[in-house]
Amino acid sequence: MGGMEVAERFEDLVTWQVLRQLEIEVHRLAEREGIKRDFKFRDQIVDAAGSAVRNVAEGFGRYNPTENARFLDVTRASTLEGRNAERFRHRKAQSRDPNDPNTTNDPND
Repeated sequence: MGGMEVAERFEDLVTWQVLRQLEIEVHRLAEREGIKRDFKFRDQIVDAAGSAVRNVAEGFGRYNPTENARFLDVTRASTLEGRNAERFRHRKAQSRDPNDPNTTNDPND
């Protein structure tokens, strides 16, 4: 039978599985030296990753397709928020003056 499989639990959704793995990786990243001291950035990426996972789960619990779609929109926005925070931090690290003794070449500082 070549039909679509129906998810019985939100954990069955490939989207949830991928985002959960991303959340785990973000938590690992947040513990790296330099990042764990950048409280605003760390908290933002951890919260955005967690929000994405939570919204897929919550949307799955809605039986109205329109409500489910709304939660998936929020999920997408959360992942873009995390991506934007990372890009901002990367650009900030790239703009540091290499001759300034108060900065390092470590992009995680």
